[in-house]
Amino acid sequence: MRNTVKEPQKKELIETRTYKKSNELINSKGKGTLLSQKLFAIGMQHITVDKNNHVVATIYTSELKALFNSNSGSLYTHIANACDRSSKRPTIFDWSILVKDDDNKYLRYTQVVVDAEFKDGVLHIRYNDSLTDIIYELQGNYTVLSISDTMQFRSVNSLRLYEILKSEYDKEEARYGKTGKTRMFEFNLLDLKFRLGILTASDKKIRNELYKPYPDYNIIQDYVTESGQMKWADFKSFNRDIIKKSTAEINKKMKYTVACDPVRGRNKKVTSLKFYFTPNNPTEKEERQTESTQELKFEVIQEMYDIMKDDFNMKEINEICEYADFDRSKIINAYEVYKNSLNVNVPIAYMKAAIKEGYRKRVQKKKADFMQNEYDYEQLEMDLIRN
Repeated sequence: MRNTVKEPQKKELIETRTYKKSNELINSKGKGTLLSQKLFAIGMQHITVDKNNHVVATIYTSELKALFNSNSGSLYTHIANACDRSSKRPTIFDWSILVKDDDNKYLRYTQVVVDAEFKDGVLHIRYNDSLTDIIYELQGNYTVLSISDTMQFRSVNSLRLYEILKSEYDKEEARYGKTGKTRMFEFNLLDLKFRLGILTASDKKIRNELYKPYPDYNIIQDYVTESGQMKWADFKSFNRDIIKKSTAEINKKMKYTVACDPVRGRNKKVTSLKFYFTPNNPTEKEERQTESTQELKFEVIQEMYDIMKDDFNMKEINEICEYADFDRSKIINAYEVYKNSLNVNVPIAYMKAAIKEGYRKRVQKKKADFMQNEYDYEQLEMDLIRN
């Protein structure tokens, strides 16, 4: 019978992963659903270029079930609907951003996802070819994000604001040195609304103004009003429904604290927002505990290296120690069993099997060999390899 990883374990393994998201994509002006953002994060683990030179991602049902914590058919229905172009509900094709069109000297609105299909429990996503350089194999100008963090958000506004702030914070820390302290970022109110997707540049006049190095946001405000984009037009409702709710979710779920102050211009009208972004540093007690734990782990690794260096390299010894949760007795016992065993095909797999199953070395009693525990060592070793 094939050995499989249980769903809780699979979820834990997947959630520890990170992904790169280009700063250009994070800070682009556009809109997208929460589902499209989460599927992008998951898809980055399986992104590749197909035979037609398209950037594609393939995501399997088991991974979707684990990450969305769902075993019901509603998840499949929801994702299938999100891939249906004819659906009246928001789909992953709604994720569109502004990109520069230097030939025509203006910004153009471009879909991020151009094709998607959910069939037989497998989700296939194809991204816009014109965006390949900001999606695939990023070499620089990106922010590292956590899948676990992304999956926790319940609001696309909270997720987008968090990505924007973390992107700015990481850039500042890289540029000026890692301080781990509060940094302040100021955003024009309209600019932030475009980044969050509250406003869209569907009007060519808006795009032309935004293309300029220094857009006149008073002109843009007039264009926005003309286009009828009046939702959350006044600062009071925008602050109440978007900013306060988003910062509250970030403060509750992320390892950062966000505070926000409005900046008023003429006639006391809010023109921009100042955000204060602070990492939640561990207390001195937690830091001492962490340092102490790391020192103990290092001691175990060094001790095991002195004992096992003739049979395993440092990388393998690190792996064995982690597998045994740095339990000296388990590692030494497994190593003694290994040294007394014959025909071991994969030493590190055998060591893990010995740790997991609690093998015991042979002992002599009344001239008869016996094992305190009876195991099919070879079978257990192969089972572990398959896992």
